[in-house]
Amino acid sequence: MIQNWVRLRLSRRGIVRKFTLSIFDPNFLLPHRAGIAGLALVLADLEPQRHQAPLTWQVTDESVELQWQGKDKDVVRWLLNRTYQINEPGYLNVPALKLDEQGQYSFTRGVLSTFLQHNKQRQFKEKTITRTFLIEPGEPEIRTEIKPLSECYYTEEEK
Repeated sequence: MIQNWVRLRLSRRGIVRKFTLSIFDPNFLLPHRAGIAGLALVLADLEPQRHQAPLTWQVTDESVELQWQGKDKDVVRWLLNRTYQINEPGYLNVPALKLDEQGQYSFTRGVLSTFLQHNKQRQFKEKTITRTFLIEPGEPEIRTEIKPLSECYYTEEEK
């Protein structure tokens, strides 16, 4: 239950929100725990931007703690904008994963066939393009036709 994770306290500058996610929370299943690990990975990658962030964070082996003042929407949007981007080839890029082009292609296809499988959650560019990937040296390249991603639920602005 969310009330177990969010603690509010009043400071001179307003309400401070403290949000703690623990991998040992009995209400969390494996996908939730994987999400906490992903958030920890992203926050580690964002460490150089910590002084510009609208939140503070603490990552341990067991949990991620976020703390902020101000609008929740602003904090979530800041995190999403730095976590997910659509790059020039039309892939959903997660900089924290440091994937090469083939990895970005595979990641994008995986996300589009699961979390973003519905048309309302994603949009493609009109033009289909050919991508080629070398799986093993000395073997033929694999060619695939794709429509590059132009927008998705994670990268669009609120309406």
